[in-house]
Amino acid sequence: MSWQSFHVHYHGSHDDLVLDGIRPLFARLHGLVEAAYYTRHWKLGPHVRVNVRPSEEVGPVVEEVIGGFLKERPSTAALDPERYLDLHRRLAELEAEPGPLFPWRPDNSLHRADYEWRLEPAGGRPAAELLADFYTATTPLSFRMVDGVRRGERRLAIAFELLTALAHSLSGVGIMNGFVSFRSHAEAFLELHAEGRGLRAKWDAFGEQNSAHLQSLLSAALSSLDGGTGSHASEWAAALAPFRSRAAQLIESGQLSMDPGASLMTSRWSGSIDDSPFHRELYATRTWSELRGATWFQVFRLLTNYTYLQLTRLGVNPAERYLLCHLIAGLVEARYGMTALEVASMPLEQVPAMEGTS
Repeated sequence: MSWQSFHVHYHGSHDDLVLDGIRPLFARLHGLVEAAYYTRHWKLGPHVRVNVRPSEEVGPVVEEVIGGFLKERPSTAALDPERYLDLHRRLAELEAEPGPLFPWRPDNSLHRADYEWRLEPAGGRPAAELLADFYTATTPLSFRMVDGVRRGERRLAIAFELLTALAHSLSGVGIMNGFVSFRSHAEAFLELHAEGRGLRAKWDAFGEQNSAHLQSLLSAALSSLDGGTGSHASEWAAALAPFRSRAAQLIESGQLSMDPGASLMTSRWSGSIDDSPFHRELYATRTWSELRGATWFQVFRLLTNYTYLQLTRLGVNPAERYLLCHLIAGLVEARYGMTALEVASMPLEQVPAMEGTS
């Protein structure tokens, strides 16, 4: 059977909905579906989307489990849709979400919906299918991360680990090269987005005040990645590793494009990069012109998108995401004494590995 979607509109804690509603549902659906995953969303009111590819009709099971959760744990939040109108208009623009934004669907309600392939943002049908496979493969890990947050782990600390795994292991070139993308994305957000302007001084002050703690977090994440020890970072690197080769095959065969306008959420949250001083210098380097079309770099861009989507599924908002990019880039620059632009100006083979990450 084809993909089916169920939207659970719930204005209370989505962590609770995910762990106490959707996780038990997926356990019940074992053997009844070929694939299943969830995402958080905002359109028509805060909700979680349950996407399944069933082998038989699963509607009654979904209604029983989710309906039971909504009855036993109803949201009592009092949200005013009008107060969210400007934000949701902005989100619709940034995420290329078509269609009406009002009226909101009722709180504590369950709705069947068409599965959204979003072929254009994803970059075509093969890319959209790869994305669905990614979401499905990482759903158990996502449950564990959200459960960790509820047990007291810091949401942004988990996100910090995932981004470190992305730059160090999933880039394929190590964090001394991989962090340049974080500086790029943070600079575009800070320079060109209304949401980012004015935040630089605050972010820099936070980084300076917490430098020792953040450096220890970075060291721990890098050690776990290089040593293969259990951590959110090492688990994320292992979970996404199979997608590197699959993405490379699709890119090299022309079935997946990472060109602007065709890639998943390409730069919409980072803004146009034409007017950023950082990017004017970056694009003037010979190294950039050589690597921008390289398959490994296109794969890294895709896995960056996937990791950003996972942060959204974890409950991290875009501003928090770019704060972490800014902080990690600053940590690497401070540790090694080289700016992102200096690294970007060097051929890859001449960039030394960070000490302690061999």
